[in-house]
Amino acid sequence: MRKARLAIAAVTVACLAPAGAKAAPFDGRWSVTVISEYGDCDRRFAIPVAVREGSVRYTGRFTSRASGDVSGEGRVVITFRHEGQVVHATGSLRSTFGNGAWESATLACSGTWIARKAR
Repeated sequence: MRKARLAIAAVTVACLAPAGAKAAPFDGRWSVTVISEYGDCDRRFAIPVAVREGSVRYTGRFTSRASGDVSGEGRVVITFRHEGQVVHATGSLRSTFGNGAWESATLACSGTWIARKAR
């Protein structure tokens, strides 16, 4: 269960990684709430992240590898890998809020995520 929570947490962090300078409006600190709706993963938890110059940094305790981006319009497409687990997430960001969905065949879980930019 702990590994599932780590993988889901990291994918949500990765979802906030804007690509290139055009994504600068997304820079800053974000709080992401992950909600598991299907499967045997932790039901709900929050994750702290920071985005700077289009690069995302997870400010929690764990490390992971993610690939993907946020378009200039805020569309999110991410693949996250953590210790053999793979999570795919999609969604959108606006200047202070974002949301989307995630799924993982390796974890047999799926759900939604909500992000709020810190003031």
